[in-house]
Amino acid sequence: MPAWGMPLFVVSGLLMLVGIYLAIKYRPYCTLKSPERELAMRLYKKKLMNVNMSSDEIQKYELYIRDTKLYAIGMRILLLITPIHTLILTLIDPQFSLLSGIYIISAVLIVPTYIYSSVPVCFSWVFSVEKETLLNTITIYLKKFKGDFLSDEEIKFYKDEQYTDKEFMIVSFLFKIGVILVLFLDLILLHGYI
Repeated sequence: MPAWGMPLFVVSGLLMLVGIYLAIKYRPYCTLKSPERELAMRLYKKKLMNVNMSSDEIQKYELYIRDTKLYAIGMRILLLITPIHTLILTLIDPQFSLLSGIYIISAVLIVPTYIYSSVPVCFSWVFSVEKETLLNTITIYLKKFKGDFLSDEEIKFYKDEQYTDKEFMIVSFLFKIGVILVLFLDLILLHGYI
C-alpha cells in the first residue's frame, strides 16, 4: 500500500460520514409531509414571484431552503467522494474489498444512482430548472393540495412527477444504505490495520 493510501482513505471516509449525516438529517422541501410541504411550496412560489412575505414567512422559507441546501451538499459530497473512496479501498486491500459480500451489496446499491437519469422538478436545487417550469410545477402541486380542478395535462404531469419523485427517493435511499455499508466495511478494514 502506498504511504498516502491510508490517510487519504481515512479523510475520504470522514467526508462520507459528513455527507451521509447531512443527507439523512436534512430533508428537501418537496419531501416533507403535508401540510408542511404545501407551506414550503407556497413560500417558495412567493419567493419566485417576488411577493412580499412577513418576517415569519421569510424565516420559515429560509429554514426550508437551508435544510434543502444542506441535504444537497450531503448528496453532492457522497456522489463525488464515494467512487473515489471505493477506488482507494480497492487500492489499499484489493483482496478484502473484492471478496467482501458487503462491498458487493453496497456496489449494487450505489451504482444505480450514478446511472439514474429521471429527476423530479422539485429537486431543482441539485439540477438547474427554469423558473417558469418550477413555478408551473409548484402551481400544479398547490392546486392538487387544495382540491382544485386540474386539466388532463396537469393531472398527467402531476402523476408523472409523483412517480418520478418516489422513484428518485427510493434510488437515493438505496444509495445511502450502500454508503453506510461501505462505511461499515471501512470499520472492519481499519480494525484489521490497527
